[in-house]
Amino acid sequence: MPGTTISEKDTLAAMAASGLRLVGFTRGNPIEYRVGDEIDFVFVLMDPAGVASGTDLKLVWRLEGDDGTVAADACPISLCHPATVRTSLKRAGFVHVMASVSLSVEKTEVPEALSFEGGAGADIGEIRPAITKPDDFDAYWARQRALLDAVPLEVERHHYIGAFFPDGTRIPDSLRIYTVKIACAGPNPVTGFLAVPKGEGGYPARVIFDGYSKEPKICHRMMTPGVITFHVNAHGYELFRDEEYYAGFFAQFEKLDMYGVSPVENADPDTAYFRSMALRAMRAFDYLRTLPEWNGRDLIATGGSQGGLQAIWSASLVPEINRCEPSITWCCNLAGAEIDGRLPGWHPVHVRGLDYFDPVFHAARIGGGCFVDMQRIGLGDYTCPPSGITAAYNSISAPKRAAYYQNSTHMYVPPEPGIFMRF
Repeated sequence: MPGTTISEKDTLAAMAASGLRLVGFTRGNPIEYRVGDEIDFVFVLMDPAGVASGTDLKLVWRLEGDDGTVAADACPISLCHPATVRTSLKRAGFVHVMASVSLSVEKTEVPEALSFEGGAGADIGEIRPAITKPDDFDAYWARQRALLDAVPLEVERHHYIGAFFPDGTRIPDSLRIYTVKIACAGPNPVTGFLAVPKGEGGYPARVIFDGYSKEPKICHRMMTPGVITFHVNAHGYELFRDEEYYAGFFAQFEKLDMYGVSPVENADPDTAYFRSMALRAMRAFDYLRTLPEWNGRDLIATGGSQGGLQAIWSASLVPEINRCEPSITWCCNLAGAEIDGRLPGWHPVHVRGLDYFDPVFHAARIGGGCFVDMQRIGLGDYTCPPSGITAAYNSISAPKRAAYYQNSTHMYVPPEPGIFMRF
């Protein structure tokens, strides 16, 4: 990186290791600004060991806004003199701010403790989907439900014997663990791990969905006492197969090295990779509702990123679900950058077929009997930008809340994050 030297990187790393930390925050609540308000980002250094005393440090920063604003600069920062970055928004949306401590005026590669990536929003309750949903959106999903209903609910379930999972995670004595395979419409079955409490029954049931990955996973994030948990993989591959099998399974993605991103496939919702993923999500809940240990009332959909996408699909398409817990939800408002000029994230190129899977449209279908708890929206997350997730949140008419995390990216949450709630 230009301007970066090994000695500078080492010096900053040593300072961070000794406790030096950059803290950034807004003077006001970062999700309650109005269009035209001054938004001050204040940056202070925390230095309990005094390692930065006498060192000439700079704050190197850059910001971009949903309104097209772009600015960048560097300014001095010290223990006694915080730095302030001031901006505003000319339209409802968010501003993305990136800042880091440097010994020069160039942005350098620094430890997370000496960097900030966050933001703020103005009139965020006014953010809406960039386009309208397809006219046959509801009819399309009614057809998919009918296709799924035509496939008998055939289940292979095997008791997982042992005290540990393959990665060494200990299995709680209070749970019985099963591997499960369920027939489904589409090319692949539903597969995953099921955890059932050993008691007499009457338990809530939830499905946990995974984030984006084209690597085989042994799915077992299910250590919740008193809850039936089904942790499914996104692809429907078989469990505990050899490397040759998984290499063959994932070879279908070799052309693009990714899945779900082909504009040709995504132009038609019937050929989009997400279609079969959504069918498997629906079928997972079909199965949970047959379990005698289920309390007959509580069904929960949980997941982060791509898992959050699947959780919102589920709450839209399975009316019996009464709690949805998406986090850093992927693929919200896919047309936002193209049509509405929003800051982009990472997702497939928008084509009309993908609108059948966009959470902004599924969010509007969630019934009033389901509570939606958006557990994390990163104000610095530009894999899944806050504007898109906010457009989905604003589309929900069901009971809801959302937690916005300052200085949080897609994969990073600071040790003591600022958390700001919407209800």
